[in-house]
Amino acid sequence: MKATENFVIDHPYELTDEDNQNIREASPGVKDESHWEKGCLSGFKSRFRSSMIQKQYYRCAYCRLELHPNEVTPEIEHIVPKSLKPDWMYETFNLCLSCKLCNTKKGHQKRVLVDETAEELPRDSESYLMIHPHLDRYSDNIEFVGDILYRGINISGFIFWVVS
Repeated sequence: MKATENFVIDHPYELTDEDNQNIREASPGVKDESHWEKGCLSGFKSRFRSSMIQKQYYRCAYCRLELHPNEVTPEIEHIVPKSLKPDWMYETFNLCLSCKLCNTKKGHQKRVLVDETAEELPRDSESYLMIHPHLDRYSDNIEFVGDILYRGINISGFIFWVVS
C-alpha cells in the first residue's frame, strides 16, 4: 500500500498566540462565516497551510493528489462548512487542506454530520456521513483502482465520491 493511501491527519494544527489574536480580531463577538475573509487572518492561514501541507504529505486530504503550493495555493477546507456551523470555523480539528476541485466538489451545502443539531464539534467518526481526514484512515474508506480512479469501499467513502 502506498503512503498516499494509508493516510490520516494524526495531529491537528495547534493555534499559536498570534493565531488566537488574529481570530479574536476577525471575530470579536458572534462568529459569522464572512469573518473568514478578513485580511487579519492572513497570518493564521499562512501558518496553517505551512504546517498542514507537511502533515498531509503535500496531498489533498480527500483525493490524495499532490498539492503544488508554488503553483496554486491549497484551499483551507472546512470539513463541517462554516456556513452551517460558523462557531467551528477556527476549530483546527474541522480544518484540513484540499485541492480546489475537492473543495468545490464537496461544497458547503451537503450534509456532513449525522446530527446537524450538534452544538459541539464531534470528534468521533460515527458522527460524520463522510470521511473525516483527522479520524478516518483513507485506505479504510477509499481504494485506488490503478493510479487515477477511486472507489468507495464503505458508505463514508462512497458518499464522498458519489454524492459530491
